[in-house]
Amino acid sequence: MLELVRELEPVREPEPVREPEPVRELEPEPVREPEPVHHNQQPNLWLIIMPME
Repeated sequence: MLELVRELEPVREPEPVREPEPVRELEPEPVREPEPVHHNQQPNLWLIIMPME
């Protein structure tokens, strides 16, 4: 029975160990000032364009 189970289950290769990402909180980025808002854009539109992390 053990041999049959080994044949049925595919051999999984060990996943590569991922290095921990550097913590960005330790190095705070400078506060970005909002871009100049055009008269045809909403004031909070630049917040939506910037990627949320």
